[in-house]
Amino acid sequence: MKKNLLRFIAFIIIFALVFAYLQPIFNRKHNGGVMVAQFYNEPKHSLDVIMVGASGMRSSLLAPVIWDEAGITSYNLAMSGASSAAQYYLLKEVLRFHSPSVVLIQANFAFSGSGMGSDIQLRNALDYIPLSLAKLKLIADIATRGDRQGMIDFVFPLLYYHDRDDISKLDFDRSFRQQRNLYMGSWRDHETTYHEQSLPGAWAEDEVETRGDFLLKMLELCRERDIAVVIVNTPSCREARWNTARHEALVQFAAAHELALIDFIAPDMYLWDGIGLDVTRDFFDSNHTNVSGGGKVSRHVARFLAQTFDLPDRRMDNYDSHWDDVLTFYDGRLNRLLSSFPESDTEPASEGERDFDFDIEGLDQDDD
Repeated sequence: MKKNLLRFIAFIIIFALVFAYLQPIFNRKHNGGVMVAQFYNEPKHSLDVIMVGASGMRSSLLAPVIWDEAGITSYNLAMSGASSAAQYYLLKEVLRFHSPSVVLIQANFAFSGSGMGSDIQLRNALDYIPLSLAKLKLIADIATRGDRQGMIDFVFPLLYYHDRDDISKLDFDRSFRQQRNLYMGSWRDHETTYHEQSLPGAWAEDEVETRGDFLLKMLELCRERDIAVVIVNTPSCREARWNTARHEALVQFAAAHELALIDFIAPDMYLWDGIGLDVTRDFFDSNHTNVSGGGKVSRHVARFLAQTFDLPDRRMDNYDSHWDDVLTFYDGRLNRLLSSFPESDTEPASEGERDFDFDIEGLDQDDD
């Protein structure tokens, strides 16, 4: 009897070890997962600013440029196609380890309704969060907000991905988990290309409704920790985004919640023109800036953050040398993009000479 019990215990231990070994192999690999996994390598309480949102936020807010412009440490948690719920849960996890002064949130989340999104959107955010009591609480909270099947799969992703038939050599490489992120969460390689865009012919007047359920939860989360919030409407050439009602809704939402608003698609195009955003060079598709356009957006946002919230310039102290590597990596990607421009135009468009008077009451400059 005792021998059988020992065999059973040995079996359980071996099974657990094999399961733990296989789980990271079968986890779906994607840029967002790498960004989450490597976030845990950042020194605790070292980040002054956190960015959340979807792909527009990821391509437009570049942590290396914000550092280069103002010496502000930041990390971009935005993910392609992210739901507001997924970003809320990820932000909640991140705030266990950092105490930022400011959180930047993409304006899209103001129009996303309940924002729970699909299981895969939630998994993109949660799969690379290490198993802990905090993660179990996140999963339990998700379970209370809808009829989610297989919540145990969120605890043990192997149960969900066990039938993957595309396992490759890359899946066995765990070295990225020990590395710090050179993007600091921002952009992807194809954002070092450009495509000439055309702007919409006219502004739409379609009615919009702000229904940002999880955006409100983010605001509550930040207020509990005395963190300032800035809503950012990132640049886009898509007609659906060029909507005066959308802009007015954002102005009203920001005013109602006493938030700063940076709207790069305001009807008078004040910010767009002011930073010199060039539709022939600064986008890699109609809805996303490349590293050139993102650099212009980020420099403006960096100046706004430094002036409005009096954030310290960390370069004045004995700063973390990782930021030198981050900036070098960004410069290489930017130079790769610039080298693809026609030979007669290898310099990025000027950011313009307009002086901006930042105002915490809201950056809807057309109302000034």
